[in-house]
Amino acid sequence: MKCFGIRGGEFGNWTNDHDRQVNLNMAFDAFCDMADALNISRRDIGLIGLETGALAIAFGARGHSGALAHYEPEREVINLTKMKGAGSLAHEWGHAMDAYIGKQFGVHGFASANLSKMPESVKKLVGAFKEQNGKETFFYESSKFFDGEYKKAGNGYWSSAHEMFARAFACYVKDKLD
Repeated sequence: MKCFGIRGGEFGNWTNDHDRQVNLNMAFDAFCDMADALNISRRDIGLIGLETGALAIAFGARGHSGALAHYEPEREVINLTKMKGAGSLAHEWGHAMDAYIGKQFGVHGFASANLSKMPESVKKLVGAFKEQNGKETFFYESSKFFDGEYKKAGNGYWSSAHEMFARAFACYVKDKLD
């Protein structure tokens, strides 16, 4: 927690000591990789400027049925499910960063979902997910396709600005690490 500026952690009741250590080791490595990929200090991973002081993390303690991981903006916590959540940390941190940016501009919620209050740089970034050179991007077209194919996730979930932001961020981190 000290290394990354994380304010707290939580484990679900299902975890034994071995599982907890394995989860901590994998999260530590993933946070180190992400800091390296983003060229930021490890301490900045915790997003210290959040309302409650910093980001928190939970392992299998706050999950939703069928979800691999999720970010709770109102509590500023990333939850990773048992082992199915492995590989989801950058995506969920992307959601946390999106909310962090929003807070910097007085928005409650994701910056990507409140563009009218964001600076031009954020508007351009989010706009580039959907359109380039006057045409819809393959990313946006594919996201809309997923909306139709996977309706149980919610109408418009895959093509929502905040979901596209987190997926694009996770891809960026992966590309930087390759």
